[in-house]
Amino acid sequence: MATTKSNMTFEDVKELPFPLMQGYRIMRLCNRALYEVRDAKPDGVSRIEVNVVQLGIAKGEF
Repeated sequence: MATTKSNMTFEDVKELPFPLMQGYRIMRLCNRALYEVRDAKPDGVSRIEVNVVQLGIAKGEF
């Protein structure tokens, strides 16, 4: 399986229901791309930067 490294930024951390941790998976609903969190760090203001690896895109209709 091919993987792609990427970064995500969450601007309002208070909107997340729980803190992101290594190993958590995130799915983008617009294209069903699946990512795994490698590292999450606050940027010192009110955002967090999350290093992720794209695991693939879910098959089927979306």
